[in-house]
Amino acid sequence: MRVVSAPDLLGERALVGGVSTGAPYEASAEVLDEGTRVCFVEAGRFLEFMKREIDVSRLILRHLAKRLAETQYSLAEMGLLTIRQRLARLIFSRKEAVGGKAERAYIGESRRDLAEMLGTSPEVICRILADLEQSKIIQVDGRHVRIWNDARLRYAARLSNL
Repeated sequence: MRVVSAPDLLGERALVGGVSTGAPYEASAEVLDEGTRVCFVEAGRFLEFMKREIDVSRLILRHLAKRLAETQYSLAEMGLLTIRQRLARLIFSRKEAVGGKAERAYIGESRRDLAEMLGTSPEVICRILADLEQSKIIQVDGRHVRIWNDARLRYAARLSNL
């Protein structure tokens, strides 16, 4: 599972790899926030546009290279970090996304979606969140997470030592 937001691309793998093979695209997308706008571009027209606009083709290649690097990082993270560490990193990354010094992080995904993203079950996610709360590191309020102890959250995420 991958969470995207503007101006991210979605379905680029199908566009580049699937069109030439005729294989159906086996992924789906779900909107998390009301009011989200999604733009659909027909593959054939977009490929013709890329042939004419070399700069766009280069941007798409850079985007694909970045996605490949992110995927490689995620695979390494899945193999090397515990679920607690991955969840702490996710919370920390969302904190960074809302301003760096913020005391809060927003987790838009359901517990089920978080579990899928982190390779576990929703019950494990709930247990880890409860443990982080009991340890006075965070406080969960629906989809908002208040960060009480930034240093301990960093430590739980193995982003630095105390």
